[in-house]
Amino acid sequence: MKRWSALALSALLLLVSGGVHFLLATSAPVVVARPAPAVAGIRQSAEPDVTVVGQQEAAANDSHRTYSTAFEGESEPQSGRRTAYGASGSAPTWGLEHDLRGAWFADGSRGGRFERVSRGPAPLQSITLPILMYHHIRPIDARISADRYARELTLPADEFDVQLRYLTDRGFKTITMADLALQLQGRKDLPTRAVILTFDDGYDDNYLYAYPLLRRYQLSGTFFITTGLIDLDGYMTFPQLRIMVGGGMEAGSHLLSHSDLTQLSVAQRDKELRESKRELEAETGRAIQALSYPGGAFSPEVVAATRKAGYTTAVTTQYGAVHDGLRPLELPRIRISGWENLASFRSKIDPLIPSEEPTTR
Repeated sequence: MKRWSALALSALLLLVSGGVHFLLATSAPVVVARPAPAVAGIRQSAEPDVTVVGQQEAAANDSHRTYSTAFEGESEPQSGRRTAYGASGSAPTWGLEHDLRGAWFADGSRGGRFERVSRGPAPLQSITLPILMYHHIRPIDARISADRYARELTLPADEFDVQLRYLTDRGFKTITMADLALQLQGRKDLPTRAVILTFDDGYDDNYLYAYPLLRRYQLSGTFFITTGLIDLDGYMTFPQLRIMVGGGMEAGSHLLSHSDLTQLSVAQRDKELRESKRELEAETGRAIQALSYPGGAFSPEVVAATRKAGYTTAVTTQYGAVHDGLRPLELPRIRISGWENLASFRSKIDPLIPSEEPTTR
């Protein structure tokens, strides 16, 4: 008799447990008020944050999961697709996603819970804006002329002067990658004709030639620095970089060793992303939030790691000027080669000149 009673009790417990699980998996989401964790780089809301307990609709081995969610003050639950960054079949990693309805979430699964980080405007779906990519800015000598690779990367300083004069005469205003990040989040309006000038690798000629010309035209630039090359022959020093940052330039990371992030171990990749950022912040006293992928190499795993390391924007070597507000870590650029003259430069820039506002759609 005792044995049958114990079995009946066990069956009852299993039934109750299964019923609770079924309710959690199929009923409307439950909203529980609680403080949200601080997430670097994202503005915290003054409103009470919530934890949303909702329905997980996708299979366990699906790399994309859909959660139904409901917020305080809303009569109907809303659903949103959340991307789990990582290989298909793996558990989702932490990142940031936007639901296009005005709320940021910490992206990842913890027993079916998502925590709302802050309210704010939805990001733009896309914006058309030229991000120009430069390397060397310097006079051309015989040694450079004899090296085709060096010549390809070297824009003569006088041609750079011509390009800056043209941009200024056409009414372009330079902005930083930080400005673009805010625009893509819908939190800042940009000038009607905005452009970003980026310089990869941290060559000393960027300080000797590009910086003085930018100052002459009252323009700014974003300089992506490979910190392991600082002080080496042909590369700028930290004192030079500090002068440039103090003069209105923006610094960004180009990693420690200019490595292809897609070919590194997880530990090596994370060290490159975090240590270069930390060193630049310590040397400049400024937050470093922009990254340039060496060689333009990236992957979904690299993007997820870049986000986790605290970057808000990252540029590639893919050609283009249309930037997806939901992919701020995969921004295309327009390469300006060493062979560029004003006619070829204009052929790249003129089609992008907006009549009134930066193009959004």
